[in-house]
Amino acid sequence: MNILWQIVAGDRFKYDDPGMKELIDAVTLATSVEFSRPDIVTFLPWLRNTPLDPGPNKDLAGLLMTKKFLQKEIDKHRKTFDPDNIRDFIDAYLLEIKVRIGLIVLDTTMN
Repeated sequence: MNILWQIVAGDRFKYDDPGMKELIDAVTLATSVEFSRPDIVTFLPWLRNTPLDPGPNKDLAGLLMTKKFLQKEIDKHRKTFDPDNIRDFIDAYLLEIKVRIGLIVLDTTMN
């Protein structure tokens, strides 16, 4: 997880860091085979909202936890963003957003 996080956020976790545990727990919950198995409503969608519908999966909770964790990291990057110093994937993402909405114009000419 640390290698991927280094690429995405330009940071490494210590192995006892609670942030690392939070991220691993969220991703594990979101991708757990136990919670991603199809249920009866997958094959018979008209049973949705009946007593046979098991309701929302816990994998959705894992995805929401992951999104919240990543949003905190993106907000931290926004505060220190420098378009001339792209540090990691999140900075590249923020730069692309700013280019697409026209806040930054990249010089693509070769001098």
